[in-house]
Amino acid sequence: MEKYKEQNLFVKINKLAAPIILSYLSSYMFVIVDEAILGRTSLDGYASISMIIRLLYYITGTLGAICIAVNILGSQCIAKKDDKSYEKIINTSLTVGLIIGIVVEFIFIFWGKYILNAWFFLDKTTLKNAYIFLIIVGPTVGLTIFLFIFSSYFKSIEKTKVLMYASILANVINLFFDYVFVFGVFGFPCLGVIGVAVGTFIGVVVHCLIYLVFYKKYSSFRICLCFDKKKMAEIAELYFPLLGQGLIEETGFLLIVIAIISRIGIIQIGAYNLSMTITDIITLPVFAYCSISTTLIAKAKISEDYGSIGKILYISIISTIILFIIAAAALLMYPRFFCRLITNSTKLVDFTSEIILMVVILHFTSVFKQTFMSSLNAVNKHKWVLIYLTLVSILSLFCIYYFVEYKMNGLITVLFILILTNLILALGYFLKILFYCRCKIKL
Repeated sequence: MEKYKEQNLFVKINKLAAPIILSYLSSYMFVIVDEAILGRTSLDGYASISMIIRLLYYITGTLGAICIAVNILGSQCIAKKDDKSYEKIINTSLTVGLIIGIVVEFIFIFWGKYILNAWFFLDKTTLKNAYIFLIIVGPTVGLTIFLFIFSSYFKSIEKTKVLMYASILANVINLFFDYVFVFGVFGFPCLGVIGVAVGTFIGVVVHCLIYLVFYKKYSSFRICLCFDKKKMAEIAELYFPLLGQGLIEETGFLLIVIAIISRIGIIQIGAYNLSMTITDIITLPVFAYCSISTTLIAKAKISEDYGSIGKILYISIISTIILFIIAAAALLMYPRFFCRLITNSTKLVDFTSEIILMVVILHFTSVFKQTFMSSLNAVNKHKWVLIYLTLVSILSLFCIYYFVEYKMNGLITVLFILILTNLILALGYFLKILFYCRCKIKL
């Protein structure tokens, strides 16, 4: 009977994760094609718009932690069968998202030119186009928060196919309008780089509308603007530690690492960025299974089914590793082919091919780190994660700086320290979740 339950759990986890992986893959391919469209405009336009897209990426990235927070709280409400509380969480989150979206657009309209000029030092013509682009895509910041909230809802009710349908359809529409507005085909006006902004805005709006249609289909909750202080406090208690984790791990830590690597030489920083770009695709299953394990572990916590937490983690890790190995094998067999899709620099391709195995190993260790970290967040150990992550990251940065300063094998040494950092984090997270489950089971 126990084996039968594990088989059912294995099927359930993979059935929920598969649509999310396809959704991520769709978005990944969209970014590649969108970059190709943007790259066929003017060089100045491409450079400036790419920087603005990166700026918006960081802004929305800092807000993305709300998706994890709402997912955890929503999953707990479902386990408690407390629909009224979940409705308040959704509506409070949407209201906050609307306020943030309005504030961000207000800032872009009145201070956008100053921000762009101060950060990117653009000439007058490029600045004008960049400002128009920023104003058009500005509302997508608030709309993206809506997407985060709705996607967390569909994960919590285990309707992940909605994410796949919405992502694929919205990306296709986005690319269509990007193409027709950038190049002025099928009777549409030729807008150049501004066409990318129009296409992006239309795509995000369509994405939100698709989510609304499915939300009405699967939910009995009414959507309204409200602000519940108690629910906002619950969201904030989760959000800020999760935000801190993201800022330390993704933004602050990696930016400092890149800055340190740049001291080694231009070929090293180029190889690091190129290797990370071509290996992004093999990390997609990690985040898909992490989001599913977060949902299921949050429910198991409320149901006091602590024995299932280990099974969920085991199945998530094994499933991730299987897909990871398949993707990584293709990458390791033909590293130069994938490198040449992005650059024609023989020197850069050769050096990247030499380090690609270590980069793949680095991503492999992230499977364990990310999975155990998401499980701790799901059982409300987010503050402990933040403290432990901060301490290990600071120690890692000191080590990287020391070895780079003394020129000890350069980039290879940096990658080795990053791998070791992931292993230390994964071990700490594993011991913490193991201790948590054992204590709860004894109680």
